[in-house]
Amino acid sequence: MIQPESFLGVVDNSGVKTIKCIKVLGGFKKRYGGLGSLIRASIQEVRYKKQAVKKGGLVLALIVQTRFPFKRKDGQKIQFLKNSAILLDTSQKPLASRCTIPFCKEFRQKKSIKLLSLASTVL
Repeated sequence: MIQPESFLGVVDNSGVKTIKCIKVLGGFKKRYGGLGSLIRASIQEVRYKKQAVKKGGLVLALIVQTRFPFKRKDGQKIQFLKNSAILLDTSQKPLASRCTIPFCKEFRQKKSIKLLSLASTVL
């Protein structure tokens, strides 16, 4: 579960290393976000100085991994080792061209086909 003031790692090749959640989007007084939730985030740390994104900038992000266990309908529990996200632009398309982690199959049901094409595998 991701809430405001949470730090997340970025797992794409956009040049950003860590972000900080400012607001979980999707409703009035929404407190927590899980897998597939959109958040508004601030860039805390960048990998390269000469990038289009700069430290302190505001971006949209999609949560792809959480440490809080996620329960599937068949009873399986999925838990990752860290909280991580992928950066999106204003039209909710990914900023990066590659992703370094496998995605959950729940993203296929949420019609995120463009994001699934970035992933190496689907769990």
